[in-house]
Amino acid sequence: MSKDENQYSKKQALKIHDESIRFQRQVRNGVLTSGGVVAMIAVFYGLFMLTQQLQRGNPATVSNPDIVMLPATGTTLSTAFGALLAVILGVWFSPNAFRLGKSESPTTIARELATQSTIVAIARICTLLSLAVGAWAFISATLATAPQQVDVIRTIVPALIGFGLAWWAAAAEVRVAGSPIRRLQWAQRFRESLRVRGIIDSEVAPRLSRRALLSQRFLAFAIVPMIAWGLGILIVPAPNIGATVARLVTTVAIVFIAYYALRNFVYCVIGGQLWTACSVMGAVAMAGVALASSAAAAALPTSSDDDVFELAPLGRSVLLFSVVTLSIPFLLLAVLTFRRLFGRSPGLIYDAVMRRYDREFRVANDKAEELVRNDTDDPAQVPIKTRFAWASIAAIAPVPPFNFMFAALALRQARGGNVRGKGVAIVAIVLGILLALVVTGAIIYAAWSNPALVFCEPQSTAVCFRAG
Repeated sequence: MSKDENQYSKKQALKIHDESIRFQRQVRNGVLTSGGVVAMIAVFYGLFMLTQQLQRGNPATVSNPDIVMLPATGTTLSTAFGALLAVILGVWFSPNAFRLGKSESPTTIARELATQSTIVAIARICTLLSLAVGAWAFISATLATAPQQVDVIRTIVPALIGFGLAWWAAAAEVRVAGSPIRRLQWAQRFRESLRVRGIIDSEVAPRLSRRALLSQRFLAFAIVPMIAWGLGILIVPAPNIGATVARLVTTVAIVFIAYYALRNFVYCVIGGQLWTACSVMGAVAMAGVALASSAAAAALPTSSDDDVFELAPLGRSVLLFSVVTLSIPFLLLAVLTFRRLFGRSPGLIYDAVMRRYDREFRVANDKAEELVRNDTDDPAQVPIKTRFAWASIAAIAPVPPFNFMFAALALRQARGGNVRGKGVAIVAIVLGILLALVVTGAIIYAAWSNPALVFCEPQSTAVCFRAG
């Protein structure tokens, strides 16, 4: 046995092994978090694509605007992936430039840590963009060639490249994040817990009870969409059933977007992050202006007699989409941001923000205490967190019998207390079973009812569904 193999004690070897596992889990969590954001955006885009199919052929004055995805060309993808690779490489080698040694002054170390936080944010953005570019390439190539053929190279290869760059960017983020000096890590967590504790103490409103929470959720996600949808139908009647359903789907999607946008805005305002709150407001405003402008432009007539343009179609389009579909959900949900709703319990959004601060305080406090406990050479006092029930996520895929086997495994682990996420496991199992039933039902329907896919218009590649 060589001398190099004995340079670490057993305790040091255990610490190295545990730290490598933590590193891998942090990288995986970073990729999954960014993947969840990209998946959510893709779901909303799919909903808008569905509404476009339902309202195809209707006048622009009574329709939602079309959201167009530009094709992902080879040149565009090469440029995007090349730029991301360059940034990720810069982030990966940046720790070698930080001056955090004991010989440096406290001011220098403080500035280096601030720079480190900025680079961590850049790495997080690269993870998100890598997955987004890969998803864009996959969706664009699929829409361009389906249903006649599937271009495996143009769909699969860019998606794999995007996933690989995302994984690398997440690893660079974890590699850069956190000060190597344990006392500085403790100071960061301690200050964070004090800041959050001050925010919680300054907001003295009580938390919602379970009954009030359920009632306000029903109000936000059931009553508000029906009110906005009903006003739209009343002001600008829908020409057919397809347009009616399209408006309902769009209204529900915008209600969810409004809820999360208002929740993040209130979170930033309460925490004193005014510039971040302004960024949230600006992003929502820019998206709203872009959608409203596209709806208004589609409603304008292409030609007119005697150079006279009638503004009534434009007014109806702006009234339908900009005022009713976009603005009313935000205005109605804004009531739920009050600290005292009707002088009694807090609003749903305000309560969600304060619960988020409660969780952040517990996490920051636990991290600070963990860093104090970890100032030891005993690896038994540095436990690794319990694993999450990832088998439940695989149970969602409609691939029987494997999804049911994963479901049984996740449920057994969750009940035995061997993994975290018992509630998530149960929800994922239910979703997996429902999705499997839906897919099976769709296959049976296709086999017995003989539906058809037809081109929506002559000389068009857009495909519509026609029932049998």
